[in-house]
Amino acid sequence: MPRISQVFFIHRPAVPILSVEIVTTLPELPVNIRHNFKAVMAKVEKAGELIADVPFVGFHHFQTMTEDAMKVKIGFPVPVWFESKDGIDYEILPAGISAVCMYRGSYAGLMPVYEYMLAEIAAKGYKTGDISYEYYYNGHEVAEEDLLTKIEIPVTKL
Repeated sequence: MPRISQVFFIHRPAVPILSVEIVTTLPELPVNIRHNFKAVMAKVEKAGELIADVPFVGFHHFQTMTEDAMKVKIGFPVPVWFESKDGIDYEILPAGISAVCMYRGSYAGLMPVYEYMLAEIAAKGYKTGDISYEYYYNGHEVAEEDLLTKIEIPVTKL
C-alpha cells in the first residue's frame, strides 16, 4: 500500500466550497469528475476569483456505495461566497475532527488505505460519518504511480 503518511486526526476548520452533486457509475466517474471540475472552475474564473485549495470529490455512503450507484460531490474549496446557480452549489463544510492520510499511486489502489484508516479510526475511539473526501494534488498529467491524493474522513468520538 503506497500510503505515504500515518493517519492524523486533525481539527478541520469550516470550509466554504463550490460543488456539483451527482449520482454516477464507476466507469463514468472520471468523465464526470473532469466535466464538473471544469464547470466549477469556469464559474470561479468568470467571477475573477481563485480557488482556495486543490479539487476534491466527496463520496457519500463511502463504506456501502456500489460501482453502479455512486453519489458524489465534485468541487473546490473557495475563498468567497458564490450564488448557488445552474446546479453548482455554494455551501460550507462544517468544522470538526477528521482523520487524514496521504496516498501516492493509482486510484485503483486506494481501498487498502481506506481499510487501514477505518481500523485506525476505530482503534482511536472514533466513528465515521457518511462521507469521505479525496483531495487531488495532480491528475492525468502524471504517471499513475505518482498520483497524490489526500483522503479525509470526518469523524466523531464514540
